[in-house]
Formats: sequence, C-alpha cells, structure tokens
Amino acid sequence: MFRMPELGLLLLVCHILASITVGILFRFYGRINRESKVKEDKNLWSRFKKELVYNSRQKLNPGTMLGEAIRNSINVMLSIGGFITLFSVIINILIEIGFISYLSSFVLPILSPLGISREIVLAVLSGFFEMTTGTNMASKAASTTLQGQLAAVSLLLGWAGLSVHFQVYSIVSKTDISLKPYLFGKMLQGVFAAIYISIAMRLPFTAPLTAKSVLSVITPLSDFTWYNALIYSAQNVIISCVILLILTAISLVFYFTKRMCKAILVRSMR
Repeated sequence: MFRMPELGLLLLVCHILASITVGILFRFYGRINRESKVKEDKNLWSRFKKELVYNSRQKLNPGTMLGEAIRNSINVMLSIGGFITLFSVIINILIEIGFISYLSSFVLPILSPLGISREIVLAVLSGFFEMTTGTNMASKAASTTLQGQLAAVSLLLGWAGLSVHFQVYSIVSKTDISLKPYLFGKMLQGVFAAIYISIAMRLPFTAPLTAKSVLSVITPLSDFTWYNALIYSAQNVIISCVILLILTAISLVFYFTKRMCKAILVRSMR
C-alpha cells in the first residue's frame, strides 16, 4: 500500500501496544458479574470435560463431527466474503453518488483547523463502513504527510469498519455475548493506534522513513522473485512470533505472580 515494508512492523507494534492499552483499560470491566459466577465454571478443564461428556452422549462419530466442522467453516468463509463484497459495493456507490463528499462537508470545517485534509476525511468516512477502501484512499492522499496517512490508516485498521463488525455480529448473534464492549474497544484501539503511530513517527529512528520517497522503495517487478518474497515473509512471521512469545511470557509472569501473591495472602490469614 505504501510501498514501504519498514512501515509494516511499525504498524504492527503500534497496534499491539494499542491492544494492550485497551486490555488494561478493560481490566475491571464486568468484574462484579465475573465474580458472581460459580467457581466451578472458571475451571476450563472441568468445562472441557463437561463438553466432552455431553458430546459423547450425543453419539456423534468423528466423521460426522468432521463433516459438520467443514460445512460450518465453508459457511463462515462464504458469509465473510459476502459481507466484504456487499460493503465494498455499498461504499463505492456512496462515493459515486457523492454521499461521502456530502458528509465530509459537515466534518471538514471542524477538522480543517487541525491540519486534516479533505482527502483524509473522505478516507476515514469511507473506512468507517469498509476498512480496505478507506485505508487505500488514505494511502493515496497526496496532500497529506506520511505521518497523517499512517495515523488515518491506523485509526481505520483499529476500528476495522462496519463490514467486519457485521461479520462478527453474524457469528456471535446466537450467543449471549454483547457487542457494546467490543465496538467500544475497537474504537479505542483505533484511537490509541493512531496516537502511537503519530508518536513513533516523531522518534529519531523513524526519521529516515519520513525522508524516504515512496517511489524510491518500489521494487522492480523483475527483481521481485518468489524467493525474495518468501524470505521477506518468513522474516515478518518470525518477528511477529517473537513479539507474541514475549507478550505471552510477560502475561504468564504476571499471572503466576498474581497467583503466588494470592496464595501467600491466604496462608498468612490462616
């Protein structure tokens, strides 16, 4: 999109930090309801055994379960593809008939004093409905700096768009899961990701990125072989796995530290 592979890792780190921030803010959300549940339900192993016993009583053989799993997977993929196609068509129709431009006329007077261009406003409004269209428009906003483009893209990636939210709703609609905290969390993730990417672009180690021309990093098609693509993809996968392992290790340290402190506290009270 930006023809700058270096920005991919920067966006990844900023979104991980944004997700962690949202997780910290949501730490105490619904804590009273969670504590009111039966202690047995908190044990994942006991819940797994209950589900195993329930499935065994249904007399479902492995072939039936495998076939059902495959059918459900295909249905979900078709549903997701349908949502993407539907919202892509809808947002392009809204752009062509001038509805997005009409909305921008109300928002632009408020945001223009902040230095936000009309192209970014159009991209964000489009990305509110469909993320891919909005991020593509933001990356092509020629009148905006790279920092502004990245902030808009991060905001849209965090929000994900109504298309993704309807996909989620179609999956969880038959459960008792509330979408309100999910939508609020996605909004916060987009805001924090935009803030973090704006801060990161002002740091010294990102200065070469702002000075680098987009056209200067475009790899000629003749030089972009499958081997180079494979190596580059493998490097990104390894870096992502390392980051996830580090975050997992930190989470486990906090988890076991909390359990140890709780156990020590219980022993001291006896």
